[in-house]
Amino acid sequence: MKELDVYAYTSYSRAVNRDHIRYAGDELLKDLFWGGVGLSYRF
Repeated sequence: MKELDVYAYTSYSRAVNRDHIRYAGDELLKDLFWGGVGLSYRF
């Protein structure tokens, strides 16, 4: 049996404890929204 799936996904990540003075390297830490589309085929 052949099968084709198409799917989409989204996500949102929040930066927790963002404090570049207290934590070194946090100046690049930001909230991030991302997503994508996928395709799967089984034969």
